[in-house]
Amino acid sequence: MHSNEPIERQSLQKILARIREDFYHNQHPRTLFRDQIVLCQAITWPAAWLHDKGLHLPPQRYEALIVQRLDEIVKHGNRAQYQTYFPRYLMQCLQQWFLRHGDRLCDELRHVRHALWQTDQIIRAIQQSQPPDHAYTQNLAQAHRIISSQRRRKCASENH
Repeated sequence: MHSNEPIERQSLQKILARIREDFYHNQHPRTLFRDQIVLCQAITWPAAWLHDKGLHLPPQRYEALIVQRLDEIVKHGNRAQYQTYFPRYLMQCLQQWFLRHGDRLCDELRHVRHALWQTDQIIRAIQQSQPPDHAYTQNLAQAHRIISSQRRRKCASENH
């Protein structure tokens, strides 16, 4: 990864590399290539969820949230289910986690300490001429919407 690449791209590449190591290591490289867009859709889904609620996570925390879910799948996941089509399994795991824990995460992110921390991060980003963390979540949410709309159009054109 190059340091001049956008942080969102670096994050996606890091997470995809982790997925490749944990879930695609025994499969043909074409399988990961085939699944890559749907994996990106699953990886960016939490950003869309957060953005819709007006919440933001810094890149490191967002990556950690996804990696924690991947660790849980490795430890407790149903291998027979996820070997069939891992992107769908990952999306379901992420959605179920947010269904169970999303309210707690919202409360934490709306707490005054987080707001103060976010303000501090914005000031530091301005001083360092970097985009603030909320731009990270917003950009990933935008990527999710683009990927999702392209997949819907592709599926619709294949059905006609």
